[in-house]
Amino acid sequence: MEGSLRVFDFEGQTWKFHEVSGLPPELGKAYDSYLVQCKGKLMAVYMSYMGKRICVLELDERDKMEWVKVECLGDYMLFLSEHSSFAAKKVIEGMENKIYFPRFHKQYIVFYCLETRLFKTFGSNFSQKDLFGTKEQLNCCWMQPSANRPYSPEPVQLDWLESSKD
Repeated sequence: MEGSLRVFDFEGQTWKFHEVSGLPPELGKAYDSYLVQCKGKLMAVYMSYMGKRICVLELDERDKMEWVKVECLGDYMLFLSEHSSFAAKKVIEGMENKIYFPRFHKQYIVFYCLETRLFKTFGSNFSQKDLFGTKEQLNCCWMQPSANRPYSPEPVQLDWLESSKD
């Protein structure tokens, strides 16, 4: 992503412009892109057609305004969609270092595992290098649960697409 990044300073009520470079050339021309803040850093996630390639970048603001490739999210996970994106620290073991998308394989939500570089689901044996055979939810958003409510440490697969039977 070459170009300028505009940052608004709320205290000084001014705009700052920064030249930014560093988009990896291997992505090609057609891709989906997402911006998200994680661990206090601006991150960009690029996904080529049907997830054949995924690239996670972090903006290095120290010396040069430059995008640097991220190989691991540590204890964090990203939730990305066209309308909303956010990062969260893992709550349940096994959910970390993954990127969650509003896509389903059968009734299971699809995620991208940075460790294995594969798309997978919890609750099924789905595991592949791209998103073929999955369905995208177009009109959706992510919701964060309240931190005030207790949770079960046991992983639970929600039946997101449960069909009602008459």
